[in-house]
Amino acid sequence: MENKYKILFFFLSISFSTRGQSFTELKLMERHAWYPIIIKSAQKKQYIDSPSRILEIIGNAYYYARKYDSAILFFNLAISKDSNSLSLTSVINLESSYFLNNQQERGKTRLKTIAKKNGIDSFVSSFIYGRLGLLYLNINKPDSAIFYLEKSVISKNIKLIRNYYYYLARAYLLNRNIDFCMKILKKLDSSVYYPYDKLSKILYDSINSTQNYKYNLFNPSDPKWKMISGDKITYFFDDTIQSNKNANVYILEHEKAYNKIDSIFHSDPPSKLTMYVCSSMRGQADGISVGHTDPIANVCYVGRWQTIGHEITHAISYWGWGYRPVKLCRLINEGLSVTFDMQVNDKIINGKNALIGCRIQSIIDIWDYFPEQGTIPVLNDADYYAIAGAFVSYLYGKCTRDQFEKIVKNQSIDNIYFVLGRENFSNIINDFNATYMYK
Repeated sequence: MENKYKILFFFLSISFSTRGQSFTELKLMERHAWYPIIIKSAQKKQYIDSPSRILEIIGNAYYYARKYDSAILFFNLAISKDSNSLSLTSVINLESSYFLNNQQERGKTRLKTIAKKNGIDSFVSSFIYGRLGLLYLNINKPDSAIFYLEKSVISKNIKLIRNYYYYLARAYLLNRNIDFCMKILKKLDSSVYYPYDKLSKILYDSINSTQNYKYNLFNPSDPKWKMISGDKITYFFDDTIQSNKNANVYILEHEKAYNKIDSIFHSDPPSKLTMYVCSSMRGQADGISVGHTDPIANVCYVGRWQTIGHEITHAISYWGWGYRPVKLCRLINEGLSVTFDMQVNDKIINGKNALIGCRIQSIIDIWDYFPEQGTIPVLNDADYYAIAGAFVSYLYGKCTRDQFEKIVKNQSIDNIYFVLGRENFSNIINDFNATYMYK
C-alpha cells in the first residue's frame, strides 16, 4: 500500500506539466481537501469537454475556495453534460454559490424545495436548513439565520445537527436574545465536535459569569471602545488611557507579527481581522472571554498580556491558502498557535518541562485530548499547549510546504498518515517520542 501511494504522489507531482488529472486523481485530492491543487489543474487545462463528474469535482473545489462565479460555471457545465449528474452535496453547494453570489432568492428557493421534498425529519432537510442558517449568518441577518437553524435542530438527527446548535446560539446572541442563547448552549455536551465544543463552552462561561450581561451586551459601538485601524487588523481598545499611551507600539508589533505569520499561511479571509484588546481578564470585554478567536467571524479577543502571535495564528491558519479547514484537531490547531506565537523560546524544552510527572507514552495519547474527558492524567491548558507546540514545531521541520498546507487544512491523523506516508509519519512520531520528549 505504501508503494502505491508513493507512485501516485509521483505522478500527481508531474502531471501538471503533462496533462490534466484523471477522475481518480481528482477524487483523491477532493477527499483530502486539496482544493488549490484541483483549481491549479483546472486553470492549466481546458476541462470543458471533460466528463460531468470531473467538472463537478472542480466546481466543489471552487466553492470551498469561495470563488463562487467559477463554482457556478463548472457546476453548470457538469449539468449540461448530464442533467442528473450532480450529487446532493454538489447541488447544495451550487445553490449556496448562487446565494453568496448576490442571488439570494434563487439559492434560498431551490434549497427550500429540496428540503421540503425530503421531509422535516430527514437527514437532507436538517442539513439544508442548517446550511441556509449559516448562509444568513454570513450576510449578518440573524433573524433569518434563527428561522432556518431552528428548523435544522428540531430534527432527530442529533449527530448531524449538534454543531448547528452553536451557530443558533451565536445567532441569538447577535439578535440580543441572551435568554435563548443560554438555553441553546445548555443543550450542548461533549458530543459536539472540536472546535465548536470549545467555542460553546467559552461563550456559555462568558455570559454566565458576567454580571448584568443583558444590559451590557458586547457592542463595538460602545464609547468605551476606541477603534484604531491598522493595515491588516482593526483594533478596539477598552482602556482609552492605556490605549493612548501604548496603542502605537502595540499595533506596530501586531501588524509585523501578522505579516510574518501570513507569509507562512498565505491567508485570504472574507474580511479584515478584528481584534478586541482587553486590559483585564473578564468584564472589560462585555462578557466575551479573553484569549479566544472566532475564526469563522475572523475576530480575536485578546488581553494585553498575551503573546503577540497566538490568536493571530488561529485566525490566519483557519483561512490559510484561501479556504476553510476540513477537519481541526486540538493538538495541531493549538500547536500551530504556540509554534508561531512570536515568542523567542525553545518549544521542545517547554514541552519537556510540561511532561514532568505525566504518564503519557506517546504524543498520540493526547491527539484529541481534553482535560474534562478524564482519559489520561489531567493536563492543564498551559501544559497541553506546551506539548502541542513542541510537537507541531518538530513536525513543521519535517514537512515540505505542500505537505504542511495539506496537514493544516485537514488535521485528522488519517490524513497526516496519508500525506506523509504511514511509515514516514510513524518514524516521525517514534523519533519525537524517544529523542525529544519521552525520556
